[in-house]
Amino acid sequence: MTTAQLAGKIQERFPNLPQTEFRDEISLQVPLEEIESVCRTCRDEIGFNVLVDISSVDHFGEEPRFEVVYELYSLEQNIHLRLKTKVSEEDFPLEGKPSEMPDVAFSDVAPLAGGPFVTAPTTTGTKDREPRAHPPD
Repeated sequence: MTTAQLAGKIQERFPNLPQTEFRDEISLQVPLEEIESVCRTCRDEIGFNVLVDISSVDHFGEEPRFEVVYELYSLEQNIHLRLKTKVSEEDFPLEGKPSEMPDVAFSDVAPLAGGPFVTAPTTTGTKDREPRAHPPD
């Protein structure tokens, strides 16, 4: 099967997922409330058995501010698929979540290290400028 055919199978199950294609790579835009179901379907029913990467884009000044990007891969089909979901600053746990597995998963609040890729321009101090300074609900 081709990437387009597998993406079509996902869209049969989840209609109205916008699809974009760039340089022969397909991306599906998934609403936040459906991302878990779509990921589970991709793994269990469609055959995307490797989560290659999770990354995010900070669209500072826009709402929703963040976009989370999931890069999926099927070993059997040798096919790559990208899922994207937009997340509001109010919904995304910027400060991290506690973990029940402290030896395996990061469980402390993210350090406020600053830097050009994680700060917003302002005249205030690092704590106010740092986006991860917002605690989760």
